[in-house]
Amino acid sequence: MKSTTPKVILETLARARSARRAGEILSRAGEHEEAELSFERARNAYALLVGDESADALALDVLDSRAERMAHGTEGFRRRRAMRAVSFGMLVLGTFGYVAFALGARPFARVRGSGMFDDNPLFAPSMAVDGQVETEWLLPAFSPGTLDLTVFPPRDVHRVLVRNGHNRHFRDRAVRRYEVQLFRHGVRVRVVAGMFPTLTAPGAVQSLRMHPVVRDVDHVRFVVYEYHGFGGALSELELR
Repeated sequence: MKSTTPKVILETLARARSARRAGEILSRAGEHEEAELSFERARNAYALLVGDESADALALDVLDSRAERMAHGTEGFRRRRAMRAVSFGMLVLGTFGYVAFALGARPFARVRGSGMFDDNPLFAPSMAVDGQVETEWLLPAFSPGTLDLTVFPPRDVHRVLVRNGHNRHFRDRAVRRYEVQLFRHGVRVRVVAGMFPTLTAPGAVQSLRMHPVVRDVDHVRFVVYEYHGFGGALSELELR
């Protein structure tokens, strides 16, 4: 970067036609180690520009503050600017990390189900992917069903955890025979079947290992073929 001396700055200021322009020149010059224009010399330069040091007090204040920054050296200014950059970077990384964590835990951008019991939103399909084992997706009574999940961003799937539901304290519903289908770009690339043979105690979990790992999955379909009791119930479906 071209070196800028106080003499050159003063000459440039003298040719300038506004205090704002002078301030801009000073600000740029303040980033050079050789720019050692003092507070008083800045006032003199401003007087050269407008012919009256008292004119345009607000602009003069701005000019003075920039001159003071230069008079006290640019190292502290650079240090503060670097600290601001670090703080901003940490904020961005923290935000990105939070989003990535949220997406990693519940990566489903869209959730659709074939229906819900009694059309009650408390039993909506989204309850099967909300990260809460206490909530459940209840299918319509005496009916099979499907749960379609859009995965964004697409991810590799090593394992699928299926936590069966039981309709809370009633314990009169659960999934029996089911299937997990994984898709990539609209093509079904893996199908894994499972079954809960009995209406067991709450918290029954099956872990379906994907071997080999399924890459870039962007859609998951959970199909309930058979159920226990009055209909299907699913507590949580999780990708790992």
